[in-house]
Amino acid sequence: MISLTSWLVPWSAVYSVFKSAFMNVDIQNNKLLTIDIYSLDYILITLEYYIQKITSLTFSGALITAVFITMLGVFWFVLDLFQSRHFHQSRINNSKIIDTNLSIVYDNPKNIEIRVGNFSSPGAITGFLKPKIWIDRSIVCPNKLKLVLLHELKHIQQNDHLWMWWLAMVQRLFWWNPIVHYCIRKCKLELELSCDEQCDLELPNKSYVVGLANILINHAKAQNDHRFTLLNIKHSKKLNVQRIERLMISCRLKSWHRATCFTVGMLCVTAVLSIAIATPLCGSTINKSQNYLLKMTAEKKHKDNCVENKVL
Repeated sequence: MISLTSWLVPWSAVYSVFKSAFMNVDIQNNKLLTIDIYSLDYILITLEYYIQKITSLTFSGALITAVFITMLGVFWFVLDLFQSRHFHQSRINNSKIIDTNLSIVYDNPKNIEIRVGNFSSPGAITGFLKPKIWIDRSIVCPNKLKLVLLHELKHIQQNDHLWMWWLAMVQRLFWWNPIVHYCIRKCKLELELSCDEQCDLELPNKSYVVGLANILINHAKAQNDHRFTLLNIKHSKKLNVQRIERLMISCRLKSWHRATCFTVGMLCVTAVLSIAIATPLCGSTINKSQNYLLKMTAEKKHKDNCVENKVL
């Protein structure tokens, strides 16, 4: 989720704001105006100046292209909203509210509406502020019904239906980015696995794992519903096997896991800062002029020192 959210952050703008604040303070204190030529500060400022100068040549065209691509994603997401509404209404017309006699098999403190119909999956959730739970008509056994309802209620308790809408929006805005699509698939997988683990903690003696495996086997030959897959998790044999395997083992965060996460995090921060430095903004002329001023001041100071040395 953090990696997906980072794509929406204008890192170059954040970098420019911080740089302008620190740069103005340093200029007022006459600190950066006394840098020496060929020093580390001079090399970094010169490098940044030329990088921004090169990228500014193609910035206008890139900005227009980015706006056009983003507008396509927004239009696509709006179409998905209408499609979701139509799909939700069609499910209501082809289903009915669950029999009240079965209310003893589940605990529903938020009074979530539960409907039964002919669906391709044992259970699903639709909606935004008022989500609904959909149960396949084939789930008639009280034990199976309890597992499915427990799983779907856990999804709602963890606000997974809201996270799915967030993932859907990011997926459409960055429809051109394969990295975003890969992260979205991983996020959907982790949402499903996290819900399974929470359900497994509530039921004793791995009864949830046994019941889940039984339900998945019975629905193994069912075809996925492709009419609206943006807000759904595409269940496959590989995903179902991963769900069972995750519940059968105990995962613990080890020291090398932490070290790997820290290393990857530092690499990501370094990459983001590098891209931010190289990305010009509409208001980046101030930063470029400041860099040019510092560069010219250092060179002028160096020439003056050379002249004085020759005179001596």
